[in-house]
Amino acid sequence: MIQPILYTLSSDNMDKRLSHIIRAVVFIASSLLMIMVVSSAMKGQPDPSSSWYGFLRQPPNSINHLIIGNSHANCTLAPMQIWQDTGITSWVLSSGGTNSRQKLAFFEEALKTQKPQLVAVEMFSLSMERTQDFGRNKSAYRHMPNGFGKYLAVVATSKEATQVPVIIFPLLENHTKWQTFSRDSVIQTQSSREATITGGANILVREPREIEPWNQNESKPSDYDVINENIEYLKRIAKRCRDESIPLILWLAPVQSVDMRLHYKYAQQRILAQYPEVRFVNMNDSIGEIGLTDKDFRDPGHLYLWGMKKATAWWCDNVLGDYDYAEQNESTIAWWNHNANVWNDSTQTMEPQ
Repeated sequence: MIQPILYTLSSDNMDKRLSHIIRAVVFIASSLLMIMVVSSAMKGQPDPSSSWYGFLRQPPNSINHLIIGNSHANCTLAPMQIWQDTGITSWVLSSGGTNSRQKLAFFEEALKTQKPQLVAVEMFSLSMERTQDFGRNKSAYRHMPNGFGKYLAVVATSKEATQVPVIIFPLLENHTKWQTFSRDSVIQTQSSREATITGGANILVREPREIEPWNQNESKPSDYDVINENIEYLKRIAKRCRDESIPLILWLAPVQSVDMRLHYKYAQQRILAQYPEVRFVNMNDSIGEIGLTDKDFRDPGHLYLWGMKKATAWWCDNVLGDYDYAEQNESTIAWWNHNANVWNDSTQTMEPQ
């Protein structure tokens, strides 16, 4: 008689333990879900060079030409001008100071909703270390969709482990904002998401700066371990493009830096040896043809709006015509026509300082 009683007691204990475990798992999962939802609502205003909001609102497989880079990309190519000149839909996915690991994350996330017929990755990042400071990581990832790929990238590029949860869960950083968080602030944030759509272009017209003369002979020591690591991430993009049969361009925006041009050539040799189908475009080789002068540069690496218009026109004439693109439906065409008109109205009166 003793054994059955012991068996019953043991079985009851196991059932209770299992019940406690299930409750704990449900509680933890519910808490994480709540934190993610609240964190999403408290992300705040997007970085001026963040273009995830607009990109994620595009219909699936409606972007012909995907451009990925950092601030050098978003002030060089203007998607609304590309649309007007060619009828090609394009988008610049970028954030200031992104390195090649972050660009890989952008690329992989973009392919979840889009099947572009041409991908162009800007290469001003070859000398940037994989791990970034909190500010740059926050800017790069804050408005990127949550998912396993994003979390892996955050871990890979964070200098300190303590950065990871704060970037993934903005609530941990913004918890003190509850006192001022209201319906009005939600409306204001939503309003910013509906701001003029530029396709990810960053219009630079303010804060004119003194431009230092170009010094083509100035160079600094380069860390080729860092450069080689960046090259490996670019190769991963090249492999995915090969697997998906997507043409890939690795390009260098106009930049007054001899180091960047040397790094570009170094990377070109190593990537072409494994991926000969990749096209390389160095816009610095065509500065005269593009028509750029010192007045087109806000600083040695970023173009004003009027410089961006010249660079975009050159890109349309010399690059985009070499590829085939999917046709767009009537609603997509109407959307792009509308926003291109808004772009024109907003920029046509902006003249060089």
